[in-house]
Order: sequence, then C-alpha cells, then structure tokens
Amino acid sequence: MSDIDTTPLSAALPSLIFESCLYGIALILFISTVYFIATRRTLASRRQTVKHHFISPVFVGATVLFLAATAHWVVEIYTVFYFLSHFKGAVPEQAFYASPTYGADIVEATLIFIAILVGDSLMIYRLWIVWARNLRVLIFPIFSLSGVIVMVIGLFCVLSRSTANFPFLGGTESKPWVATGFLLSLFTSFYCTSFIAFRILKFNVRSTGNSGLTFFLAILVESAALQTFWLIFASATNLAGSSGEFQLLTLGAFPVVLCISNLLIHARVGLGWSSESAGVQPAKREYQGAV
Repeated sequence: MSDIDTTPLSAALPSLIFESCLYGIALILFISTVYFIATRRTLASRRQTVKHHFISPVFVGATVLFLAATAHWVVEIYTVFYFLSHFKGAVPEQAFYASPTYGADIVEATLIFIAILVGDSLMIYRLWIVWARNLRVLIFPIFSLSGVIVMVIGLFCVLSRSTANFPFLGGTESKPWVATGFLLSLFTSFYCTSFIAFRILKFNVRSTGNSGLTFFLAILVESAALQTFWLIFASATNLAGSSGEFQLLTLGAFPVVLCISNLLIHARVGLGWSSESAGVQPAKREYQGAV
C-alpha cells in the first residue's frame, strides 16, 4: 500500500469525484422518496397513514443509509481539502498521524461498517416480507449477519492497535477480518437476492401485463441486485490487492451505493411500477405496504 502512503491525494480525489456523482443520484432519490410517501395514497390498507410509511423499517433503514452516505461524503471532502491545503507530494508518517485525517479514516471505516450492517439487515427484512414472514428462510442470513457483527467488533479491536496507514485497507492483521466480513456479507446479499428474485419470478410466471424489460428491471430493483453486484466488485478489488486508488474508490462508494439500491425500491413503488397488479398477491402487496 505504498501508493496510498506516498500520494494520499491521488487516492482520495478520484474517490471523492465518483462518490459525489453517486451522492447526487442518492439525494434526488431520497427527496423523491419523501415526496412519494408524503403524497401517495396507501397501497396496502386504508388503515395505514403517511406517518406509518415514514416510520416503516424500510424507510427508516434507507434514511440511516442516506445519513451514513452523507456523513461519509462530508468526511471525504474534508480529507481531500485538508491534503490540498497542507501537503504536497509525500506525507511524512509523523505528520500523517498528527493530522486530523487519521481520525477521519476511522470515521469513514465506521460509516462503511454501519452501511454494510444496515444494508444486510434491510435485505433480510425484505426477504422476510416477500416470503410472507416465513422465518425458516431467514436462518442462514441471520447467522451470517451475526458473523458480520462479530467481524466488525474484532476488526475495530485490530484497528485500535494498528500502527499502519489506512489499516482497514491493507494491514496484514486486518485482512483476515475484512475477508471474512466480505464473504459473510456476500453470502447474505447473494442468498437474499436469489430468494427474492425467485419469489417474484414465481408469482409473475403467469403474468402477461408486464413487458420483459419492465419485469427484468423490477426483479433487479426489488432484489437489491445493485447491492450484491457492488459487494462482489468491492470484495474482488480489495482482497485481490488492487491499487490503492481503486480500493478507496470501491470502498468509499459503498455507503452511497447501498443507499441508492434501497431508495430505488421506494422510487419504483412511488412511480407506479408496482407488480401488485401483475399477480404478486399477497406477499408483494404486503411488502409494498411496508415500504
């Protein structure tokens, strides 16, 4: 990770630019979601009010992801501007640890952990709703989520004793914890995505009202396939020892990508793409009411 140690700005600047573009998308989706929830009529029951939708677990979780993405973006801006104003070229080790950016890296890692835990929890919740609250399908993802929580605790213990720059990315002590967390979270995402997509496909197999493209997009959005794809991408780049710029780019965008993935579900329901009329009856109707 010498490239990160010597040229921190070259690693952080591309990540900030990419994350800023994604954050603009997330901001538009979040504002649209609030508008849809505040103005739409209830989809599941007349007893459900606007307040019910605002306090639903899916919206609360999406809001937490949006706040985590916002905080991560602000910290990233602070880090880049600090490097621009204080350092040129290589950063001496003592100056790096004395600068506020070292603490900012720990904050960024914390926000990434929060995003992963909330994102996995929302996927498990969606799986539970789509499968008509069948607890048996939750056994494996709950165990994997518990493993991720243990990983986060263990990794924080390692980070607190680490003396390496950007220990979350390249420290030899942290790499086994990071690899384990990625694998467990990847299992949760792949498991939930597959089962949600299967459930949607099963209830829409006799449908003739949706076009093939609309149906395909519905499966991608509601199964949170974007979250699973980015997790695979980030896992491959970080565990394969890619360049520091590439690792920071994939990890830095993690909170905002998870936020977009979850907000797309609200946007889909709000725009009227709901597959309720296509035959996903009772599980999908119940799920849309929970959004």
